[in-house]
Amino acid sequence: MSTLIIDVDTALGIEGGDIDDALMIAYLAGQSNWAGLAGISVVAGNVSLSSGVKSTLYICDLLGLDVPVFPGAAAPADRPLKTGHSLVMGNANSDEKWIFSHNPVREPEIMSFCEWVGHRDPSFRFTLLATGPMTNVADLLLKNPSCKYQIEQIVSMGGWFFGEERHPEFNMMVDPPAVSTVFQSGIPLTIVPLEMTLKTCLMPDDIVQWLNYGEVGQAFHDGTLSWMSQMKSIRGQEGCHLHDPLAAVALLHPEIIETVGIIPSIDLETGKTDVLSEDPHSVVRVVRSFDNAKFQELLLKGIGVAFETASRPALLE
Repeated sequence: MSTLIIDVDTALGIEGGDIDDALMIAYLAGQSNWAGLAGISVVAGNVSLSSGVKSTLYICDLLGLDVPVFPGAAAPADRPLKTGHSLVMGNANSDEKWIFSHNPVREPEIMSFCEWVGHRDPSFRFTLLATGPMTNVADLLLKNPSCKYQIEQIVSMGGWFFGEERHPEFNMMVDPPAVSTVFQSGIPLTIVPLEMTLKTCLMPDDIVQWLNYGEVGQAFHDGTLSWMSQMKSIRGQEGCHLHDPLAAVALLHPEIIETVGIIPSIDLETGKTDVLSEDPHSVVRVVRSFDNAKFQELLLKGIGVAFETASRPALLE
């Protein structure tokens, strides 16, 4: 597999913030069957850009990830940003309160993600794992059109393509024109849609063992438990879904998923996605089924490896 770049809207550490991007990063940190994480681009989505960058830097500190973190777009080009945090908290002006006792040590890159890719040698190739709104990805394609030849594939979490109860999914709803740009780019795209990720579930009992891994385990445990409490309070839901981690595991373990080629469409106002037709030759494929038990096994194993590695120096002191 080629070098990996991820585009995220991380929110671990923000009161009421979703934790799935953070769990995905932890899972990736525990892997060895890939060429390496070359960079992390942050987009506004679950939370504001500044909060997302702060959360991502903090996660890199916790996990010992020495990778550049690039601030991206603070909002879509054609509409104001509606964060997932404001929707969860039920208040468009809700404060994004930092719940941890200290701030990240590292600083984000001064150069933007688009500039960084533009300065790389044209032979540089990478896979892009995009688990937030598509604003950064579209900006990259529009500002650096030749980079489409550098992106070997995109794997994304978003949309709702099959089923009678479909409604606009958050990542697609935030910036529909950006999604349309990606759909029309011709880059091989695998989509892990909401109708698949809603079948996943992480329960409180699954994360108790994280408390054995010092500061990193405590932070991820507390942030995840806080998100689970939000879901129970607001939706009456036990545990939490694993939207973005499923995209990461699907990328590294394609044997656990089955996909179908589609010609996709998106409503440019609402962000509702649809399938114009199925096409086995299409470069756009959507996941239609997956091995849920194997997914959870791989995810928890990878997170455990990452936590053990990150906590090892502290345990030896």
